[in-house]
Amino acid sequence: FQDKIHPFGPEKEHFVGGKSISPIPTSKGKVGLEICYDLRFPEVARSLALQGADYLVTIAQFPSSRGYHWQTLCQARAIENQIPHIACNGAGPVFCGGSLILDSWGRPLAEAGAEESMILAEIDLEDRDRVRREIPALEDRRPEIYRCQKR
Repeated sequence: FQDKIHPFGPEKEHFVGGKSISPIPTSKGKVGLEICYDLRFPEVARSLALQGADYLVTIAQFPSSRGYHWQTLCQARAIENQIPHIACNGAGPVFCGGSLILDSWGRPLAEAGAEESMILAEIDLEDRDRVRREIPALEDRRPEIYRCQKR
């Protein structure tokens, strides 16, 4: 299982964030799981990708007022880590829906509307490898010069 790393707002009064991030082995490959607010922290997806996740899965409850953030953040995580991203969001009167399945370029393979629905798509892990060969961004990183000045 994976703990939510970053409790949001009032959740902090009731929950403590998880202490570790690692992909979950499954029969379909290694799953990098993000839970809701974790999507806003690019370090979570990057850590999972560098640990060998085959694809990202995000489960969330983004409200309608942040629908634009939802789609943009999901695509950014796929693009910057060159990894397929399955992103499931709550639907209904409060949540924006918009669940997505994205390829390693961040292109939608399947996309839900605002209503409750199920989407399906075939994920080609060889495509992920081709993308990483074409633009070797993960290999070209220079973590020795990336320093956070604050906690």
